[in-house]
Amino acid sequence: MKIKFIFLFLFIIFTIVFIYIPKNDHNIKIAVIDSGIDVNHVDVSVIKRFDNKQTVMDSFGHGSAIAEIINKNNENIDFYDGNILVENGNTSVETLIKALDLVY
Repeated sequence: MKIKFIFLFLFIIFTIVFIYIPKNDHNIKIAVIDSGIDVNHVDVSVIKRFDNKQTVMDSFGHGSAIAEIINKNNENIDFYDGNILVENGNTSVETLIKALDLVY
């Protein structure tokens, strides 16, 4: 149940962000707080990673897919990789708060 709620919440947030990304010449900074971004499988610019001791760059492929979809709409994006989900899809509130601090 937790996994479904987290993915539904993240899907809604990233859908809203995707719709409102302006097309311009300035780099936009977007934090993908999800299962991570695997730059070996997705051609995006990750400028900062949240280090929560994850051994896998993207445990589900979902964060990479979201980053790729956003990047297709506008290539002038700098991504912050907030890999907060462990292999079973769970995370803690403390980890989420630390990842949100990454944005600021």
